[in-house]
Amino acid sequence: MLERWFQEVRRRTRVVRIFPNRASAARLIAAHAMEANGQWLERRYLRMEPEQIEQEIAEWLAEASASACERAEGTGASSHAESLEM
Repeated sequence: MLERWFQEVRRRTRVVRIFPNRASAARLIAAHAMEANGQWLERRYLRMEPEQIEQEIAEWLAEASASACERAEGTGASSHAESLEM
């Protein structure tokens, strides 16, 4: 996303070609940055509510726990524990 933003800044500055001073170039770039920031904030996937974050973490932990159990069963951890008891 950031590289695309830099590309757009280059495109817009090429249109002007010659700036009267540094301040005018800075104003153009700042205006574009504010516009891009507004567009990025509108996207829902970039903003998550605390409840959504907690839900995502809970789902991730459940998946990690399930895969750890599957790996333990698949590696013969139970047979190793049984052999220690004998």
